[in-house]
Amino acid sequence: MDEDRRIRFLIAPTLFLGSLLWGAWADLGWRSTIKNFLTSNNHDLNNVIGLVAAGGLVVFVAGYVIGTITHSLLRLLFLIGRPSWTQTRSHEVALRDDRLSSILAIFKVEKTWYQPEDQLYPGVAFDFGILAKEYEGVHRWLVRRWNAFSIGITSIAGLILSFVIGYCALHICFEVAWWAPVGIFLAAVVVTTVFAWRDAMGMLDFMVAVKDANPGSPTAPPSH
Repeated sequence: MDEDRRIRFLIAPTLFLGSLLWGAWADLGWRSTIKNFLTSNNHDLNNVIGLVAAGGLVVFVAGYVIGTITHSLLRLLFLIGRPSWTQTRSHEVALRDDRLSSILAIFKVEKTWYQPEDQLYPGVAFDFGILAKEYEGVHRWLVRRWNAFSIGITSIAGLILSFVIGYCALHICFEVAWWAPVGIFLAAVVVTTVFAWRDAMGMLDFMVAVKDANPGSPTAPPSH
């Protein structure tokens, strides 16, 4: 499991559980239950170990569930309603439609093979096949921006799910002390996530234009 997935599997479920606990503490009824549990003398070492192990399992499973739901919703959203400036069917590569022609020309692929909505495979091939070799610094920057987007979007899903499950399933009162701080943080995460995605797509689009204008590799020796 790569670094991005490890962090995503940890941060999103941690925020999910943290929001639920904060909401429960803000609810006077749930707060009383939590206090009674913490002050109870019926906890032995085996119960504590079991509780910790169960919590770790919940975090891992929740991370996978949140990531799967988020990715599925993003793919669905781009199938039914994509940004106006692109026809792509995947959120992972969203370029202006004319950039696809440039990528296909770089790889010497007939344009009739692909339509403007089929940007994912050419885009990934361009990033990892060309930028990673010829513009390694740019490729690493793109990876960092994409990691920021992935972590942000799963965190958004985790926080929203905490509201839904907390209110609908656990019947935690939707107190201001819960939704206000979590909502402000959620808004901040939304802003940074949107900018991370736009930055990544913008840089990828720019590098296609750069490579199209300068077809020679910057690392290749000069021809004589």
